[in-house]
Parts: sequence; structure tokens; C-alpha cells
Amino acid sequence: MEEYCRNARIGVRAARAVSNIYYHGYSASFFKGRGLEYVDFREYSPGDEPGRIDWRLTARSPGERGYRLMVREYEEEHIRRIHLAVGLHDSMFYGAKPRVLAFLVTLLARAADRLGDELYLSILAQGGARGRLLRPPHAAYTVLREICKGPRGGDPDKLLEGLHVKRWPLALVMDYNLDPAVLESLLARARTARVPVLTAIVYDRREVEPPPVDGVASIASPSRVVYGSVWGLYGGVRRHVARVEAVARRGLLVKAHSSSPVLARRVLGLYLRLRGGL
Repeated sequence: MEEYCRNARIGVRAARAVSNIYYHGYSASFFKGRGLEYVDFREYSPGDEPGRIDWRLTARSPGERGYRLMVREYEEEHIRRIHLAVGLHDSMFYGAKPRVLAFLVTLLARAADRLGDELYLSILAQGGARGRLLRPPHAAYTVLREICKGPRGGDPDKLLEGLHVKRWPLALVMDYNLDPAVLESLLARARTARVPVLTAIVYDRREVEPPPVDGVASIASPSRVVYGSVWGLYGGVRRHVARVEAVARRGLLVKAHSSSPVLARRVLGLYLRLRGGL
């Protein structure tokens, strides 16, 4: 348990450091109040902000006593809500995944916090999805606390099948341990509800990249044991990974295996697209 918690805290600290660099300049005040696009023009009235005056339109608007000052009217922005669903089944605790998971969730939470959004957090673990509305810093802290508890089981396919698609954009954080058909079904439900989806895949490179030297390996399950060459088994893994990614690309997709500064910039760009409806 302590190892999971220690690795997750490393990921959180790394995310805070890089987000302070790449998320600089984005704030709630930048996106709220004025909106992203103006919707109309009208003549200036006492009390209007001088920054709203459109000087080009004013120059084309002669009046009885010179030119009429024209101002832009903006569509007011409301607080946006993002549905953040995080898988915490057993395979999410393999290798470097707790650190990368904490890094990725913290990046998403800090982007939401900068833009004044709220997060509806769903934890996907044994017992089904548990969701509640939280401020982004509290959502990131909740995920960190859940990681520190360690693995608690749960079938990722059943957890996804039980995930309720809200009316808000969905950011789904999972690994490759899921059935592509189940993910496709979730994306189909989201499309029907006109909900954009960002799928964030967390993985450890040892899961998808074979070792440099081949050998004999076995994979045991409750019902049987499969023997084969290491490279042959990894060939099957790569085919499964390709199928999962092909389905996920029907929405937005980001893959993470390390706490890279490049990832922070990509997550911010995808988050902006997600909250804007793609």
C-alpha cells in the first residue's frame, strides 16, 4: 500500500510542476463572463466596458453627430461540468501505473480548476461506480486517496457496462485491460446522448513491449494454462492494444506511460476540445 501511495504522490508532484508551466495564462476569468464568441452588436450605453467597443464597426457606423460607438455583446458562460471516470481495478496498480494515473488525473483536475469547471468523479472499482460532484482539487485528492488504498478487485468490463453516461463531457481513464466491444458500446451510448468522450489509456511499457530476448512463458487463469514464446504472447497483446485504440479513436484518445511534460501540453489541448464538444 505504501508503495502505491508513494508512487502516486510522485506523479502528483510532477503534474503540479509541469502544469504550472504549460497551463500558465489559462484561467476561469479568461473563459467566463465574456464568453468565447460575441453574439451581437449594439450601440454603446454609459457603463459599458471600453474594451467591448468594436472600433472597426464604429468606423462604419455614422450617426447624426459623428460616429456611433458600437460594442460587442457576449454570450455568458456557465460553469461547465466534466464527468471524470477513473478505473481502479487490479491491473491499474501494475508497475508504474499508479504514478502515471495520479499524474494524468492531476493534470485533468488542474486544467478544470484553471478554467473554473466542476468535476463529477466516478470511481470504477469493486462494487460498481461511485460518483459525486467535486471541485477539481478535491477530485484529484480523492483519486490519490483511493490509490493509496491499493487494489480492490473489480471486472473492468462490468464496471464500464455499469457506468452511467451523464449529459456532461466524459473523460475516461482506464488501461488496456478491457474488451474493445464494451468500450465501443460505451462510446455508442455517449454518441446517442451527444456526449463527447476523451479516453485516457494508462499503461506500463513492460505490458506492451516484449523483452529483447525471446523465451518460453506461461499465462495461467482459473480454467487453463497457456504456454508459448514470449514474443508470440506479446504479439497477441499488441493486436489487442490495436483493437482498443481503434475503438477509442472514435472519440479523443491520449496514451500515457510516463510523467512527460509533452503529455501535459497534449492533455490541456484535448481537455479544451472535450469541454468545447470536440
